[in-house]
Amino acid sequence: MPMPSYTVRSGDTLGRIAKLHYDEPELALSLARFNHIANPDRLSIGHVIHLPPKANLVNGAASGHSMSPPSAVEYSLYVRRYAPFRSFGGGFEGDGRGFSTSLKVTSRTVGVATFLSKSETAVSGTGYSTGSSWVGPWEVRKKIPAGSIGLHTGQVRVTVTKIHAAQNKVSFTLYTEGNLPLKDIFLHKKLSDLTDKVNQIIRPNTPRPQGTPDIDTFVDFCATFSGDTVIFEALFRGDGFPNAEVFVLDSHSKVVPLIDYRTKSGVTGPIHRLLGTHSENRLASVRRQVGLSANGSFAVEAGLHPVIFQEA
Repeated sequence: MPMPSYTVRSGDTLGRIAKLHYDEPELALSLARFNHIANPDRLSIGHVIHLPPKANLVNGAASGHSMSPPSAVEYSLYVRRYAPFRSFGGGFEGDGRGFSTSLKVTSRTVGVATFLSKSETAVSGTGYSTGSSWVGPWEVRKKIPAGSIGLHTGQVRVTVTKIHAAQNKVSFTLYTEGNLPLKDIFLHKKLSDLTDKVNQIIRPNTPRPQGTPDIDTFVDFCATFSGDTVIFEALFRGDGFPNAEVFVLDSHSKVVPLIDYRTKSGVTGPIHRLLGTHSENRLASVRRQVGLSANGSFAVEAGLHPVIFQEA
């Protein structure tokens, strides 16, 4: 008997879908994991959501795992740039955190490339951001609640190139780039929001201008599968500011951390470090071998740490 499914419509959220089908909106995150949704806050109209038995989601949420739809195991390479400060560069929103593999944390830019272990398979890329707006000097920023961080969703351009999938190897280059408008650099948040409203009056059919720092990030990635193991190799290039984290997440919610890159720049966050792509700037590289379970998910122990790279 085929698994029930639901096609996303305009205005839908995972919480609403979970409420409609399970009468428990708090199962939204478990539903996201089950359906391999990288960003639970962004659903595409027409996307098909698989609806497993409620018990599967409840048990998966309790154990930190989730049952996958009837398909091959998917692997997602995550490349995220984040500011370890609550505010940086004269008053831009930061993230105020360290390395994390949680999908709930904020990030300046996020790039995700999803692939399978099969040969001749496609590699799909997507990107998003929790956004950045200028909210005043640091003294002003201290008075703004931490909960306001990440409310200004931005956009990230993602390109996946040099894709090669044959036999037991999948390789590609993932490139992410933010698109912070100049208005968010020079205007206070209130004035910036006002320009958005004026823009909607003058050009009602255009989307709201989004804010994402112009951070350029390249990751040359290769996954080599051999029996019950996989070897991940990653070369991280691009802008040296801000911090970065690279990890691989499988569709059973098992994660393999790869890179924890830490910038040498302080809270002043020199904007000139973001000028240009710095594609030749090699920042970190890693090679990690991981075991695979019978179902293809990672056989990793809790507490596996990434390789730390501190910029000199």
